[in-house]
Amino acid sequence: MAAWKTIPSWFKLENYDDCANFDLFEWVSELRDRWITATAVPGSGYDPEGLFDHAKDKIFDHIKYNGLLGKREPLKYKYPELLRRHESAYQTNQCVVKNLSQQTAYSFFLDADNKEEIEYDYSVLMDCSIASALDRLKERKETSAKLSYPVTNLAYYKNDNRAYLDIDLDASNEQLLMEFKDWLHETKGDTKDTVKRRFSKADFEDWHTSRVLPYWDLTTIAASENATIPFHMLGEALFPGEIGVDNAERVRKVTKKKCLFLFSNSVQIALNVQAEAEEIKRNKS
Repeated sequence: MAAWKTIPSWFKLENYDDCANFDLFEWVSELRDRWITATAVPGSGYDPEGLFDHAKDKIFDHIKYNGLLGKREPLKYKYPELLRRHESAYQTNQCVVKNLSQQTAYSFFLDADNKEEIEYDYSVLMDCSIASALDRLKERKETSAKLSYPVTNLAYYKNDNRAYLDIDLDASNEQLLMEFKDWLHETKGDTKDTVKRRFSKADFEDWHTSRVLPYWDLTTIAASENATIPFHMLGEALFPGEIGVDNAERVRKVTKKKCLFLFSNSVQIALNVQAEAEEIKRNKS
Protein backbone atom coordinates (compact mmCIF):
# COMPACT_ATOMS: atom_id res chain seq x y z
CA MET A 1 0.00 0.00 0.00
CA ALA A 2 1.56 3.26 -1.18
CA ALA A 3 1.59 6.50 0.81
CA TRP A 4 0.38 9.79 -0.61
CA LYS A 5 3.28 12.24 -1.03
CA THR A 6 1.04 15.31 -0.97
CA ILE A 7 -2.53 16.15 0.02
CA PRO A 8 -4.69 16.18 -3.15
CA SER A 9 -5.54 19.58 -4.60
CA TRP A 10 -9.25 18.83 -4.34
CA PHE A 11 -9.14 18.94 -0.54
CA LYS A 12 -10.31 22.26 0.92
CA LEU A 13 -10.62 22.51 4.70
CA GLU A 14 -12.99 25.49 4.37
CA ASN A 15 -15.56 23.15 2.80
CA TYR A 16 -16.21 21.90 6.34
CA ASP A 17 -16.75 25.29 8.00
CA ASP A 18 -20.51 24.76 8.21
CA CYS A 19 -19.92 21.90 10.67
CA ALA A 20 -19.35 24.51 13.34
CA ASN A 21 -23.09 25.16 13.48
CA PHE A 22 -24.41 21.65 12.82
CA ASP A 23 -27.26 20.36 14.94
CA LEU A 24 -27.96 16.72 15.81
CA PHE A 25 -29.84 15.96 12.61
CA GLU A 26 -27.16 17.43 10.35
CA TRP A 27 -24.43 15.44 12.10
CA VAL A 28 -26.48 12.25 11.89
CA SER A 29 -27.01 12.78 8.17
CA GLU A 30 -23.32 13.40 7.41
CA LEU A 31 -22.10 10.52 9.60
CA ARG A 32 -24.70 7.98 8.52
CA ASP A 33 -24.06 8.46 4.81
CA ARG A 34 -20.33 8.06 5.35
CA TRP A 35 -20.84 5.04 7.62
CA ILE A 36 -22.91 3.32 4.94
CA THR A 37 -20.45 4.29 2.21
CA ALA A 38 -17.55 2.81 4.19
CA THR A 39 -18.98 -0.68 3.74
CA ALA A 40 -17.81 -0.46 0.13
CA VAL A 41 -14.22 0.53 0.92
CA PRO A 42 -11.70 -2.35 1.12
CA GLY A 43 -9.24 -1.86 3.94
CA SER A 44 -11.43 0.65 5.76
CA GLY A 45 -12.18 -1.73 8.60
CA TYR A 46 -15.68 -2.36 7.29
CA ASP A 47 -17.19 -5.04 5.09
CA PRO A 48 -15.65 -4.62 1.61
CA GLU A 49 -18.57 -6.48 0.10
CA GLY A 50 -20.98 -3.68 1.07
CA LEU A 51 -24.33 -3.21 -0.57
CA PHE A 52 -23.68 0.43 -1.48
CA ASP A 53 -20.68 0.02 -3.77
CA HIS A 54 -22.68 1.47 -6.66
CA ALA A 55 -23.03 4.80 -4.81
CA LYS A 56 -19.47 5.00 -3.46
CA ASP A 57 -17.84 6.76 -6.40
CA LYS A 58 -20.58 9.39 -6.66
CA ILE A 59 -20.37 10.13 -2.95
CA PHE A 60 -16.58 10.35 -3.02
CA ASP A 61 -16.71 12.67 -6.03
CA HIS A 62 -19.09 14.92 -4.13
CA ILE A 63 -16.90 14.88 -1.01
CA LYS A 64 -13.83 15.83 -3.03
CA TYR A 65 -15.36 19.04 -4.35
CA ASN A 66 -17.91 19.96 -1.69
CA GLY A 67 -16.81 18.33 1.55
CA LEU A 68 -20.23 18.03 3.14
CA LEU A 69 -22.76 15.57 1.79
CA GLY A 70 -25.64 17.81 2.84
CA LYS A 71 -24.82 20.01 -0.15
CA ARG A 72 -25.89 17.29 -2.57
CA GLU A 73 -29.01 17.45 -4.67
CA PRO A 74 -31.97 16.05 -2.67
CA LEU A 75 -32.46 12.33 -3.16
CA LYS A 76 -35.69 11.08 -4.69
CA TYR A 77 -36.20 8.79 -1.70
CA LYS A 78 -34.95 10.13 1.60
CA TYR A 79 -33.78 7.71 4.29
CA PRO A 80 -36.03 9.11 7.08
CA GLU A 81 -39.08 8.87 4.83
CA LEU A 82 -38.40 5.19 4.18
CA LEU A 83 -38.38 4.56 7.94
CA ARG A 84 -41.47 6.63 8.75
CA ARG A 85 -44.20 4.64 10.49
CA HIS A 86 -47.28 3.63 8.55
CA GLU A 87 -50.26 5.74 9.51
CA SER A 88 -52.11 2.70 10.85
CA ALA A 89 -49.18 1.56 13.03
CA TYR A 90 -49.40 1.87 16.82
CA GLN A 91 -48.22 5.36 17.71
CA THR A 92 -45.90 5.74 20.69
CA ASN A 93 -44.22 8.74 22.25
CA GLN A 94 -41.17 6.70 23.19
CA CYS A 95 -38.28 5.57 21.02
CA VAL A 96 -36.25 3.10 23.07
CA VAL A 97 -38.53 2.22 26.00
CA LYS A 98 -41.87 1.00 24.73
CA ASN A 99 -44.36 -1.83 24.95
CA LEU A 100 -43.47 -5.18 23.45
CA SER A 101 -45.07 -5.41 20.01
CA GLN A 102 -47.22 -8.33 18.89
CA GLN A 103 -44.80 -8.97 16.05
CA THR A 104 -41.84 -9.43 18.41
CA ALA A 105 -43.83 -11.49 20.91
CA TYR A 106 -45.11 -13.82 18.20
CA SER A 107 -41.68 -14.17 16.60
CA PHE A 108 -40.16 -15.55 19.80
CA PHE A 109 -42.37 -18.58 19.32
CA LEU A 110 -42.76 -18.77 15.54
CA ASP A 111 -39.00 -18.52 14.89
CA ALA A 112 -37.95 -20.82 17.73
CA ASP A 113 -36.08 -24.02 16.87
CA ASN A 114 -37.89 -25.83 19.70
CA LYS A 115 -41.36 -24.75 18.64
CA GLU A 116 -42.96 -28.16 19.30
CA GLU A 117 -41.41 -28.35 22.76
CA ILE A 118 -42.77 -24.89 23.59
CA GLU A 119 -46.26 -25.94 22.48
CA TYR A 120 -46.09 -29.01 24.72
CA ASP A 121 -44.77 -27.06 27.72
CA TYR A 122 -47.50 -24.47 27.34
CA SER A 123 -50.19 -27.18 27.17
CA VAL A 124 -48.84 -28.67 30.41
CA LEU A 125 -49.06 -25.31 32.17
CA MET A 126 -52.54 -24.45 30.91
CA ASP A 127 -54.29 -27.84 31.24
CA CYS A 128 -56.17 -27.42 34.53
CA SER A 129 -57.99 -30.73 34.10
CA ILE A 130 -54.90 -32.65 35.17
CA ALA A 131 -54.04 -30.47 38.15
CA SER A 132 -55.22 -33.04 40.66
CA ALA A 133 -52.72 -35.67 39.60
CA LEU A 134 -49.55 -35.44 41.69
CA ASP A 135 -47.28 -36.44 38.83
CA ARG A 136 -48.85 -33.75 36.65
CA LEU A 137 -48.48 -31.13 39.39
CA LYS A 138 -44.81 -32.01 39.62
CA GLU A 139 -44.45 -31.76 35.83
CA ARG A 140 -46.12 -28.35 35.82
CA LYS A 141 -43.78 -27.13 38.55
CA GLU A 142 -40.71 -28.38 36.66
CA THR A 143 -41.97 -26.87 33.42
CA SER A 144 -42.66 -23.53 35.10
CA ALA A 145 -39.11 -23.50 36.51
CA LYS A 146 -37.64 -24.31 33.08
CA LEU A 147 -39.58 -21.48 31.44
CA SER A 148 -38.57 -18.94 34.09
CA TYR A 149 -35.35 -18.15 32.21
CA PRO A 150 -35.24 -15.05 29.94
CA VAL A 151 -36.16 -15.45 26.28
CA THR A 152 -33.15 -13.31 25.41
CA ASN A 153 -30.44 -11.66 27.42
CA LEU A 154 -29.25 -8.86 25.16
CA ALA A 155 -28.25 -11.39 22.55
CA TYR A 156 -28.56 -10.31 18.95
CA TYR A 157 -32.09 -11.40 18.29
CA LYS A 158 -32.60 -11.06 14.55
CA ASN A 159 -29.59 -8.68 14.44
CA ASP A 160 -31.38 -6.31 16.80
CA ASN A 161 -29.58 -5.50 20.04
CA ARG A 162 -32.61 -5.37 22.32
CA ALA A 163 -33.69 -6.80 25.64
CA TYR A 164 -37.24 -7.45 26.85
CA LEU A 165 -38.26 -7.02 30.47
CA ASP A 166 -41.10 -8.15 32.71
CA ILE A 167 -41.94 -5.10 34.84
CA ASP A 168 -44.21 -5.11 37.89
CA LEU A 169 -46.03 -1.77 37.71
CA ASP A 170 -47.41 -2.24 41.23
CA ALA A 171 -43.93 -1.54 42.60
CA SER A 172 -43.01 2.00 43.60
CA ASN A 173 -41.38 4.28 41.03
CA GLU A 174 -38.31 4.45 43.24
CA GLN A 175 -38.01 0.65 43.35
CA LEU A 176 -38.51 0.36 39.59
CA LEU A 177 -35.87 2.98 38.82
CA MET A 178 -33.40 1.48 41.29
CA GLU A 179 -33.73 -2.03 39.85
CA PHE A 180 -33.65 -0.80 36.26
CA LYS A 181 -30.43 1.11 36.97
CA ASP A 182 -28.87 -2.06 38.42
CA TRP A 183 -30.12 -4.16 35.50
CA LEU A 184 -28.78 -1.64 33.00
CA HIS A 185 -25.31 -1.64 34.57
CA GLU A 186 -25.25 -5.45 34.76
CA THR A 187 -26.48 -5.93 31.19
CA LYS A 188 -24.70 -3.20 29.22
CA GLY A 189 -21.57 -3.26 31.32
CA ASP A 190 -19.13 -0.38 31.64
CA THR A 191 -16.85 -0.69 28.62
CA LYS A 192 -15.33 2.22 26.74
CA ASP A 193 -17.69 1.56 23.82
CA THR A 194 -20.80 2.00 25.94
CA VAL A 195 -22.63 5.25 25.18
CA LYS A 196 -23.59 6.54 28.61
CA ARG A 197 -25.25 9.88 27.85
CA ARG A 198 -26.99 11.85 25.15
CA PHE A 199 -24.85 13.76 22.68
CA SER A 200 -24.90 17.53 23.09
CA LYS A 201 -23.89 20.74 21.36
CA ALA A 202 -20.52 20.53 23.14
CA ASP A 203 -19.91 17.15 21.44
CA PHE A 204 -20.83 18.56 18.03
CA GLU A 205 -18.42 21.48 18.48
CA ASP A 206 -15.68 19.08 19.61
CA TRP A 207 -16.16 16.87 16.55
CA HIS A 208 -15.80 19.94 14.34
CA THR A 209 -12.67 21.32 16.02
CA SER A 210 -11.14 17.83 16.05
CA ARG A 211 -11.70 17.64 12.26
CA VAL A 212 -13.30 14.19 12.32
CA LEU A 213 -15.17 14.60 9.02
CA PRO A 214 -12.25 15.83 6.87
CA TYR A 215 -10.02 13.20 8.55
CA TRP A 216 -12.49 10.45 7.63
CA ASP A 217 -12.85 11.77 4.08
CA LEU A 218 -9.13 11.94 3.41
CA THR A 219 -8.21 8.59 4.97
CA THR A 220 -11.19 6.69 3.55
CA ILE A 221 -10.73 7.99 0.02
CA ALA A 222 -7.05 7.13 0.30
CA ALA A 223 -7.98 3.61 1.45
CA SER A 224 -10.32 3.27 -1.55
CA GLU A 225 -7.28 4.00 -3.73
CA ASN A 226 -5.16 1.47 -1.80
CA ALA A 227 -3.09 4.24 -0.24
CA THR A 228 -2.30 5.75 3.17
CA ILE A 229 -1.55 9.28 4.39
CA PRO A 230 1.32 10.00 6.84
CA PHE A 231 0.22 11.64 10.09
CA HIS A 232 2.43 14.70 9.57
CA MET A 233 0.66 15.41 6.28
CA LEU A 234 -2.74 14.97 7.88
CA GLY A 235 -1.71 17.34 10.68
CA GLU A 236 -0.68 20.04 8.22
CA ALA A 237 -3.89 19.62 6.21
CA LEU A 238 -6.31 19.52 9.14
CA PHE A 239 -4.66 22.10 11.43
CA PRO A 240 -2.80 24.48 9.12
CA GLY A 241 -0.84 27.41 10.50
CA GLU A 242 -0.79 26.19 14.10
CA ILE A 243 2.64 26.80 15.63
CA GLY A 244 4.14 25.02 18.61
CA VAL A 245 1.79 22.05 18.35
CA ASP A 246 2.73 18.54 17.25
CA ASN A 247 -0.22 18.13 14.90
CA ALA A 248 0.90 14.70 13.73
CA GLU A 249 0.50 13.43 17.30
CA ARG A 250 -2.71 15.41 17.63
CA VAL A 251 -4.17 13.57 14.68
CA ARG A 252 -2.90 10.19 15.85
CA LYS A 253 -3.95 10.51 19.49
CA VAL A 254 -7.06 12.68 19.25
CA THR A 255 -8.64 12.95 15.81
CA LYS A 256 -8.14 9.32 14.79
CA LYS A 257 -9.47 7.97 18.11
CA LYS A 258 -12.51 10.24 18.04
CA CYS A 259 -13.20 9.26 14.45
CA LEU A 260 -13.03 5.53 15.27
CA PHE A 261 -15.34 6.10 18.24
CA LEU A 262 -17.77 8.21 16.23
CA PHE A 263 -18.02 5.67 13.41
CA SER A 264 -18.38 2.69 15.73
CA ASN A 265 -21.54 0.64 15.51
CA SER A 266 -22.72 1.53 19.04
CA VAL A 267 -22.26 5.28 18.60
CA GLN A 268 -23.90 5.37 15.18
CA ILE A 269 -26.95 3.53 16.53
CA ALA A 270 -27.08 5.75 19.64
CA LEU A 271 -26.95 8.89 17.49
CA ASN A 272 -29.70 7.67 15.18
CA VAL A 273 -31.88 6.65 18.13
CA GLN A 274 -31.40 10.07 19.73
CA ALA A 275 -32.39 11.76 16.47
CA GLU A 276 -35.45 9.51 16.16
CA ALA A 277 -36.46 10.35 19.74
CA GLU A 278 -36.06 14.07 19.02
CA GLU A 279 -38.23 13.71 15.91
CA ILE A 280 -40.95 11.97 17.92
CA LYS A 281 -40.78 14.75 20.50
CA ARG A 282 -41.07 17.39 17.75
CA ASN A 283 -44.11 15.74 16.23
CA LYS A 284 -45.75 15.41 19.63
CA SER A 285 -45.43 19.14 20.44
